[in-house]
Amino acid sequence: MTTLHIYTSQGDRLDDGPAPDSGRVEDFFFDGVRLYLDMSGDPEVVLFFRARDSEASRAEQYYAIYQTDTSTGLFERLERDLRAAVEDEREMVLETESDDTQLVSLLTTDTAVPGTDDQHGAISSLLAEQTHLQLRVKTEAAAFGLFRRYVGSPAEKFAIVDDTTAESVADCDVAIEPGGDTDLEPLGESADRFEEQLRRTTANAARPRTTEPVETTEPTDRESLETIGKEVLAVFVGILLAALLLVALLNGVAVIGLEFPGTEWLIFV
Repeated sequence: MTTLHIYTSQGDRLDDGPAPDSGRVEDFFFDGVRLYLDMSGDPEVVLFFRARDSEASRAEQYYAIYQTDTSTGLFERLERDLRAAVEDEREMVLETESDDTQLVSLLTTDTAVPGTDDQHGAISSLLAEQTHLQLRVKTEAAAFGLFRRYVGSPAEKFAIVDDTTAESVADCDVAIEPGGDTDLEPLGESADRFEEQLRRTTANAARPRTTEPVETTEPTDRESLETIGKEVLAVFVGILLAALLLVALLNGVAVIGLEFPGTEWLIFV
């Protein structure tokens, strides 16, 4: 089952019904949370967006809370259902051009992932150790690329937020802050562990790989018998050739009148 509810930035729900997430939406708004994902159970996405009643009116700030029972095509389905709820049902205009509203249009794009292979090796190792990471990237697009990269990893809770130290995202495994000067940098308490893990990852990658052992197989009984037979045959042939050579030699010396006692039966000339 899939549900999508829209709240104002003050925590008021637009459609009829109870508003159990009112306080959380308010906290997210004041903390500058742009995107939140909880995968600890059925997937839940909380997305900040702006919309206006008409092209001429002022854009207002909203949050969509999207709950579904499958992660397959999660962001693509969210974008489709959000547009249907805002544009078709309420006949509002979605705002996607300002810096803080680009995520709506990014949901269905193949965004680049910032950072080096070594940095991602360090991130994966730390997430496997259940380390909470606070990271900064340059843009909101880079933040979403990094965000999406680790959905399905051991991490369960993610956020893109103006400030990774915000209380409302303290439980997140990965909190990402746009607006940095470098492609990817660690922040806060996770910075030291990140740098330490990065040094280990880089050192391991620089080590020469050992030569893989050549795979050997034990010979079968049939192969062993064939080998023994060949060896016996070779010995027999060798003895036979030596005997023929001896007979030829004895007959050769007999021609010139030399004889050796006890070898008369070998002489044919």
